[in-house]
Amino acid sequence: MKSYRKIRPLLPAAATTALLCICIVFSSVAAVGTQPAVEQVTAAPAPAAVETTAAAPSMEVELLAAQEETTFPATVLAQPAQPLPISDEDLRQMAADAEAEAAEAEAAAEAAEPAVPDDLVLIDYFTATAYCTTGTTATGTYTTVDRTLAVNPAMIPYGTHVWLFLQDGTLVGDYYAEDTGSNMMAHPYVIDIYKGADSYDECMQWGAQPVSVYVSASETN
Repeated sequence: MKSYRKIRPLLPAAATTALLCICIVFSSVAAVGTQPAVEQVTAAPAPAAVETTAAAPSMEVELLAAQEETTFPATVLAQPAQPLPISDEDLRQMAADAEAEAAEAEAAAEAAEPAVPDDLVLIDYFTATAYCTTGTTATGTYTTVDRTLAVNPAMIPYGTHVWLFLQDGTLVGDYYAEDTGSNMMAHPYVIDIYKGADSYDECMQWGAQPVSVYVSASETN
C-alpha cells in the first residue's frame, strides 16, 4: 500500500509528458502536410512564363519604336533646309531693288516705242533701201543728202514731206518724196534713201530695213 501511494502521484506527470509527445508528433505531421502547398507556391512561376509570352508583342512594338527613334535623325536631315528669317533691312532693300528693276523695264519699254510727235500720222510700213546715184531727180530737183527720197508716186505722192522711223523707234530722218526708180515702180512698198555720191559702202551697209513712214497731220486733211 505504501508503494502504491508513492507511484500514484507520478501518473499525472507521465500523462502530461505523453500528451506533449503526441502534440509534437501531430505538429510535425501538420508541417509535413503543408509542404506541398509550399512547393505549389514555388512552382507558381510557370504562369509567369505565359504572361511573358503574352507580353511579347508589346516588346516587339517597343523594339520597333526604338528602331524608328534611331532612324528619325536621318529623316530630319533629309528634309529641305528651312529658309532663314529676313530682316526688315533686307526687305527694304529687296523692295528698292524691285522698284529699280521696274523703272528700268518701263524706261526700256518707252525707249522701244517710236518717239513720234503727236502731229504726225502713220501712212504705212515700207522697206527702205539706199542709193548713191547723183543727179537730177524725177521731179527736177537735184539729189540732196538728208532730203531726197525715191518713192512710188502712187503710194507716196511727189512732194510729200515724210518722217522715217526704225522698228525700235529710232528716227532715221525726214525726207521729201522727189525721185523714183525701176525698183520702186516694180515694188510699191520699197523706198530709196539718197546717201550721197560717195556713199556706196554706206548704202551696202544699210542694206534693206523696215521703216514706218509718217506724214504731217495737216497733209492728211
